[in-house]
Amino acid sequence: MFHWEKISFRRLNLNVPNGCFPPKYTVSTSLLASLLEQDEHFETVNVALEIGCGVGVLTLIVARRGIYTIGVDISEDCIASAVRNSRENLLDTLTDFVVCESGKCIRDNSIDICFTNPPYLPITPKDIIDYSFAGGDSLEILLDILENCKRITKKDGCILLAINDIALKSLKLEKFKKAAYHKSLFDTVYVLKKRG
Repeated sequence: MFHWEKISFRRLNLNVPNGCFPPKYTVSTSLLASLLEQDEHFETVNVALEIGCGVGVLTLIVARRGIYTIGVDISEDCIASAVRNSRENLLDTLTDFVVCESGKCIRDNSIDICFTNPPYLPITPKDIIDYSFAGGDSLEILLDILENCKRITKKDGCILLAINDIALKSLKLEKFKKAAYHKSLFDTVYVLKKRG
């Protein structure tokens, strides 16, 4: 049976269906949301993109700043929820949502800011809901998302990426700078930022 949970997150009212990751109570979502609400690079942004948007909360946070924002996700149910959440929060004129794997449907060099809270645990997904946290044994899903972010972001654009210290040690991300972090009992979650 299909079930919706209603939650509130950062002054947004959200409908979260079964099988979609609820954004509340996650460190990486909260860290990324804080940066998206205040980042100074949004002053010159025309088009922003979220890869792995789920129910659309981070896409809506950017759209609330008056910026046209696209959200992509592989889950049709999550995209349907994101569309509904956009309408209910009166942000549907500033957003579009597309079912798309890892941003592969977006043109090269077309986005000013690409942001993602990708699956960064080194686990192979077994079901579609696992894609919200399971980045593949070798983090191949996370790497695919990151490559697409690099491909579609304009040369003078910006990429924001949430990641934990376990995944960070496995990847070579020397061009990224730490923009925010939160240390917990088990690991540290970072938001990394790359300009141009």
